[in-house]
This record gives sequence, C-alpha cells and structure tokens, in this order.
Amino acid sequence: MAAEERPHRGDGNVRVWSTEGDVTFSIERGQDPRISRDSRWVSALQKPLGEDSSATKPKNKRAGQTLVLLDTQDGSRKSFDFVLSYEMNYSSLYLFYLQSPETKPATKERKVGTLHLVHLKDDYPLITTESVARYAAHQTMNYVAYVSHDEETRRDTLHIVGFSPRNIGINAIYDGEKIEDLHWARDQRKLGFLNSTETTGDDGKRRVASALYTWQRPAARPPGQGPSWDEKFTRVDTPR
Repeated sequence: MAAEERPHRGDGNVRVWSTEGDVTFSIERGQDPRISRDSRWVSALQKPLGEDSSATKPKNKRAGQTLVLLDTQDGSRKSFDFVLSYEMNYSSLYLFYLQSPETKPATKERKVGTLHLVHLKDDYPLITTESVARYAAHQTMNYVAYVSHDEETRRDTLHIVGFSPRNIGINAIYDGEKIEDLHWARDQRKLGFLNSTETTGDDGKRRVASALYTWQRPAARPPGQGPSWDEKFTRVDTPR
C-alpha cells in the first residue's frame, strides 16, 4: 500500500507499507504514488527542495519533475529527471518516460520532449528519440507508438515499434499533419489514432477536420518481406 502524506507545513512524503509484514519505505517529497502490477515498483514524482519557498528560484528552467522508482524487494531506488509523463507496462519490466528538452523549441505550437524506453531489470536503454509530441505503450504486449514532430514542416510522423529486452524493430510509419489520441486495443496488436488537418476559410475562421485511422499488425509476414509503411493503415470513419 502506498499513500501520500501532506502535513500542514513543509513538504509531504510517500509512505509505502507491506501488507504481508512490517516493512516500510518512504519517498521524501514524493507525490502521486503508483504501484506496479506485480507490486515490485512504487513510483512517485518528487518535488524539488525549496519548491514551496517564494524566495527560492529554480536555477534550471527545464520543465518536468524527478521520477523516483522504489524497488520494494530491497529498498533501492532509480531516479529520472525532468519527466513530463511516464508509463510502465504490465510486465513491470519496461519504463517509458517523456523528458523535457534541454533547449526550448523554436515554436510553442507543439510541446515536445525526448522519449526514453528503459528495460528496468538491467537499466538497458532501448529507445532514446527526440522531438516526440506524444506516445502510447501497449500494456500487455511489447509495442509502443510515438509521434515525432517536425517544427520546420509543422507535420507529424507516427512510428509503431516492437521491442524485446535487447532489440527494437519498426513495424510501421505514418506521415500526417497533427496526429493525436493514440489508443491501443487491450487484447490485440491494434492501434487507433486521429489525424487532424487545419484550414482557414474565406471568412478567416480556422477549421479542423479529424479522421480516425487504425493499424493492425498482421499475424505473420512472409520471409524476407520488410514493413510496407502506409498500406496497413485504414481510415475507418468513412463509408466503405
């Protein structure tokens, strides 16, 4: 069990108790705790020292918080800085997190960061890619979809990647204008997402049209045949 303590004064903590004994842990200045599916990891976002003091100004302007992972087997910890968002899959072996960039983007149109995929058992990094606007990890299978944003063209590219503890492989790529709302099906390798286009009419008003697409990994691929990027994407919000 994990709970966040919030005293009347000072910073709070995350306290962790075992339901099978008297083992307890604490994550100083922690908040928003989560417990992994196998109960091995407790995650919490950690506030920096002096955040509550109006006289203290942070020296580093990067966004995000420190993510702390507590290993309940031995009490050891892993920490990751400048985290904007994160996920762990159901196997509790893989951590996905989006980290704020070291330099601010030229435009504020899309918030982007660096996506990291880490194998927690041996701290092996599988993916580190910049200019990622959003991502979605499949909770039961080793797949992740992420959208990279090109500031010069103001267009998005969707990457669908399968991975193992030591290898990764791109399964599909889709080029769009503004790709968002990535959602995986629960029990199959199928992804849904929106691709939106923006136009300005003669009246000067901005209009956004969104199309719903799906992608599904085929059960098997013929030997020697690589991925054929766009043909597996299907638009599903129009009559066929």
